[in-house]
Amino acid sequence: MATTTGGILNLVTNTLSGAILVNTGTGTLQTQNTSATPVPANKTWISIVEFNGGTQSVPAATFTGGLTVSASGTKTAAGNITADGPLVLSAGVLSIASNTLTINSSLSGINNLMGSATSNLIIGGTDALSLGFNQTNSSSRTLQNYTQSRNATVTLTNALEVTGLVNLSGTTSILA
Repeated sequence: MATTTGGILNLVTNTLSGAILVNTGTGTLQTQNTSATPVPANKTWISIVEFNGGTQSVPAATFTGGLTVSASGTKTAAGNITADGPLVLSAGVLSIASNTLTINSSLSGINNLMGSATSNLIIGGTDALSLGFNQTNSSSRTLQNYTQSRNATVTLTNALEVTGLVNLSGTTSILA
């Protein structure tokens, strides 16, 4: 599957399935599909993948081109997610659920993350970052474990509760 630079492949509510051997291009793949796997899981996505429907599942994957959550509704991780490209939370909420979210790039759209007592967050990369959680209730701003290897300051924009371990492993990691 190839997406042209600057191009958009909008799946609307269709499921992307089948044998996708190679994902190339730097365009955007959009989906409004609300099934358990709107796009194949356990893939490395080179293009930007945008979940722009209502309530959706975000499959376990590595998003090298970027992961965008737009449109109202909760997008729930259906497995571990790695954002090696920009994580853009322009509308709605990204729920980590009982999984691990790894952010190795930029994050925009603070206060749109949702945790739980079984959620884990890993912050890698090198640039300063602002991080905020949905404040609907105490469980939405809770993590089991927080790991920061990012050699920069991560600034919390609101309350965060960690019930397990906080690990700042970068040589200049600061959580403020």
